Amino acid sequence: SFDNHGHQTTEEYAFLPTTNITHVDFVGKYLYVTRVRPQTPSLAPPPNIDFDYNTLIVAELDSQGSSIRPLGFWGTDSSDEYYARKVQVVGNTAYVLTSKQATTDWTATDSYLHAVDITDPTNPTTLSNVTTSSNDIYLDFAVLNERAFISAFDDSANSIKIIKVDVSFPLGLTAGTTPTTVTASSGASNRPIPIKTDGSRVYLGYHDKIYAYGTNQSNNSALSSLISGGFTVDPDLRIADIIVNGNY
Repeated sequence: SFDNHGHQTTEEYAFLPTTNITHVDFVGKYLYVTRVRPQTPSLAPPPNIDFDYNTLIVAELDSQGSSIRPLGFWGTDSSDEYYARKVQVVGNTAYVLTSKQATTDWTATDSYLHAVDITDPTNPTTLSNVTTSSNDIYLDFAVLNERAFISAFDDSANSIKIIKVDVSFPLGLTAGTTPTTVTASSGASNRPIPIKTDGSRVYLGYHDKIYAYGTNQSNNSALSSLISGGFTVDPDLRIADIIVNGNY
């Protein structure tokens, strides 16, 4: 079998589109895959192969973990679902982060955090979504308990900021009214800006620094900085990801 761009896949991974994968999450025997919607290829695919443009794929792993069987698909109803950067599964909800993007095939004018019902893995269904300013390019997010934290680049103010979202009611996601400005930046729309939370703190990495904030109770208040100006890890490094484990 082949994916959209004619890449051959093995029998064990038959019909799992692999073009433009951006992130995966594992929960139990299920695999959740996000990807950027493939652009329409200029060449015709091999005979009897259908194009697949979904940006969230739910697949099932067998008991030995040696084969993958796609079950459900999501992400073709709107261009706002096309540039999927990341998925995180919490209970029966898959949270999918999408960014605004323009290609020769389609244009997504805003970034979104989507809540997708995965109770039936064969039929992922949108519960709600939330967006903020059209200037915001969402880059990463983390969900813990009833709150999500999004790292974003404001392409008007040229700054990095953190946006809080109340996810206590997946049918009605609510963004906080006061984002937290982390630092000035220029052209950070395609750079990794990882964000993690342990519940009491939020950590964001940008360039060679880690920024830490306390998590305020109110969804509409800005976060309180714990390290003024951030902590420089190494001037020669660029932070790509963060893992929080206890005090480390």
